[in-house]
Amino acid sequence: MTTFFRKLESHAAQTFLCALAAVVLAPTLAGAAVTVQGRVIDGTTNRPVANQTVLLVTPGEGMQAVAKATTDAKGQYIIKADDASGAGFFLVEVNYQGAKYHAPAKPDPEGAARADVTVYDATSSESALRIQMVRILCRAEGAKARVRKDYSIVNSSSPPRAYVNPNGTFHFHVPQGAVEPQVAATGLLNMPLPEPPEAGKSPGEFFIRYPIKPGPNTITVEFEADYSAMQLDLSDRLPYPAAIAELYVTPSSLSVESTTLKAAGVDQAESIEKFDARDLAAGATLDARLSGEAVATPRAQGGETVEGNVKAVPDSINKVGWPLLACLLLISLWALGVRVAKEWPAWKERSGESPVQKQRSAKVDALIDSLADLDELFAAQKVAEKDYWKERLELKARIVALLKKGPPASGETYATRRTSR
Repeated sequence: MTTFFRKLESHAAQTFLCALAAVVLAPTLAGAAVTVQGRVIDGTTNRPVANQTVLLVTPGEGMQAVAKATTDAKGQYIIKADDASGAGFFLVEVNYQGAKYHAPAKPDPEGAARADVTVYDATSSESALRIQMVRILCRAEGAKARVRKDYSIVNSSSPPRAYVNPNGTFHFHVPQGAVEPQVAATGLLNMPLPEPPEAGKSPGEFFIRYPIKPGPNTITVEFEADYSAMQLDLSDRLPYPAAIAELYVTPSSLSVESTTLKAAGVDQAESIEKFDARDLAAGATLDARLSGEAVATPRAQGGETVEGNVKAVPDSINKVGWPLLACLLLISLWALGVRVAKEWPAWKERSGESPVQKQRSAKVDALIDSLADLDELFAAQKVAEKDYWKERLELKARIVALLKKGPPASGETYATRRTSR
């Protein structure tokens, strides 16, 4: 694995561990009764939703429902669970017009919590969907090639509506002979949640039914393909219009043929070649055919890029790509988090927090608050799309820089703080 991919996966691990610690490693309740109350509001009409079933689920136990309630005429509900089964963090789940919505609920020492849920009317029209960026990472190694596709999709419907389609909301293809892909969609707390892919009508075609909600959405597709013949066709059709498409291939010694993607530079130190395209229409074919032996290009002396017409791939790869790569470690880290959760209280007592750590934690919390506020403003169409993406990437880059110095020690989740506002 090249240093490039190790850096990205390291950033993903740090980000996901922090989110995981906030959810799975939350302090637990000793089987006490829990009462959660709140409202369910339709974000499309700004009206309460009556007669709606609300579930209280435990994310640390496979999203198991432990209690339920029904909203009244004002959209209000009260859920009471006599036995919390030791859980200290819950999700309130509402299935509205074919789409699931969640809100965090972290009970206080008395077992009380509040969680308001915003849902949206469903639509089968995809006219408001646009791919802000699709980033493809391909690493060939011996007879195998690992491929990862990250789609940043924006739903700019007005009034806001969730795109729901029983025939699938997102379609994609994998090369013939590739293993079944793993798909994840960004969910609560920016955590990638697995989505089961379903086979389509044609060979290599798959789709998911994940409802694309108002604002930014992230869908990640990952698979392993056969490269024993030293050839690989990554061509696929774009389900929605795309502003930017990027392809990163390593080693850079591979030959890439494409009528859509154009060469955009080589990072000799990391043996990565970049290709990109802009302003692609819905249904356009993003073609890329790789060939050649997977042999890494020798590093330049002193790590410098070879002079000439090629240029180093900018560091913005790390700034943009790190949150999207978190699901690479989703399954293993989730299992690890459940085990660590049992020893979390004892560990927290043994490990004190230094003034420097507290200051760093405060800075990270403030940046996460700013990031979430920015997402809310964009979803409400109060921030221009161009300004939104620029500011979002800058905030994430600052969060990464702080996380590299050490994870925040605060046990209180961002979701909990937002709920209590």
